Amino acid sequence: MTSIFNIAEWFLGKEPMKIQKLQKLCYYTQGWAYVIFGEPIINDSVFKAADSGPVSAELYARFGWDETTEITPESNKPPFFGIAELSLLESVWLTYGGMSDNALVAQSQKEWPYIKAKETQDRQIDPDDMSQYFHSIYKK
Repeated sequence: MTSIFNIAEWFLGKEPMKIQKLQKLCYYTQGWAYVIFGEPIINDSVFKAADSGPVSAELYARFGWDETTEITPESNKPPFFGIAELSLLESVWLTYGGMSDNALVAQSQKEWPYIKAKETQDRQIDPDDMSQYFHSIYKK
């Protein structure tokens, strides 16, 4: 497992992007890791159901809340990942990287782990719900 910041830096190495796109790419990476690896790729990360879809407070704390500013990598040296992790990251990028931040927000808000979490007091997205959901769409 790795930190959410390593995942974020890898995506930012692909292109500068706004915080909402980065949030969703990290969320989808975590979701698909349950399918590919049977466990999360991001350690100690909690995604919550915000009005703008699934988000990590850690990413907001690091990169800020401004939804209009493009974020760039903090380092010129990309984080190291093994072949399996790189394959997952590339797959997430190929699937979701071409989408706008608004399109990713809209898509993630239609998915049941987000919808279910939004109805709870703490709005935390249950990792088991993520795993079940991503497994269900993988089988289709």
